[in-house]
Amino acid sequence: MSQKIKCIRCGEEFILEDGEKKFYDDKGFPYPKRCHDCRIVRKRYREKYEKDS
Repeated sequence: MSQKIKCIRCGEEFILEDGEKKFYDDKGFPYPKRCHDCRIVRKRYREKYEKDS
């Protein structure tokens, strides 16, 4: 069953679909805490600043 999660960055609720939950469960990963848009922003930020380190 799909699950609603509140993004820790922007506060918006997003839905984690059954297929996504299965993926995270199968890999042993925790469920995301950020919505799709905030994950993209975080990834771009990390790519920009971590490669300069």
